[in-house]
Amino acid sequence: MKRNFLLGLLLCLAFLVTACNTDEEQTDKSKDSNNSEELATKKVGKDGKNEDTYVPQEPTEDTVCAFCNMVVYEKDHEMGVFSAQGVTKDGEYVFFDDSGCMLNYERQQEEKLAKKWVRDYVTSNWVEADKAVVVKADITTPMKYGYAFFETEGAADGFISESSNLNPIEANWETIDTVANERYQKKMQMKKQEQSEEETSQEGHDH
Repeated sequence: MKRNFLLGLLLCLAFLVTACNTDEEQTDKSKDSNNSEELATKKVGKDGKNEDTYVPQEPTEDTVCAFCNMVVYEKDHEMGVFSAQGVTKDGEYVFFDDSGCMLNYERQQEEKLAKKWVRDYVTSNWVEADKAVVVKADITTPMKYGYAFFETEGAADGFISESSNLNPIEANWETIDTVANERYQKKMQMKKQEQSEEETSQEGHDH
């Protein structure tokens, strides 16, 4: 009798252990599945860092534009509201004195930045470039592009309605890129011309 009882108890314990192990395996598989889905939806740079973890940095008094090599103004400077920045695919932060320079940097490097920010014209806070509302106006920016950025449509509309003397109109990144590209092509043409003149001058000296 006692022997049958012990045998039954052992069988019950064996069943419970097997059931627990099965549940744990199913839980682990569920976790693995969730992790795989999460990894698949995250954007990861070449350095393996999740692009969503990048946060904007502040330029210093020694920071220069990665494209034109001019000064990048800090937040408290009146021209600081037009500064821009981005992160390369390798996780390097690069700064720009004006929005057009950021686009021409991508054109020069033949690679899009992993993340880009511009400053809000009202607060000077950093805003993701692709979420910012673009406004063209008769305002002086470091490289004379004349574009301001706003975090919300409401703020942009407020600026447009209150600044009619500046002829403001809502724009977009495509319009900035068109102007930036024209400048870039002119710059490349001038550079080629200078190189050609230099080569001609050297050939003259050789004779």
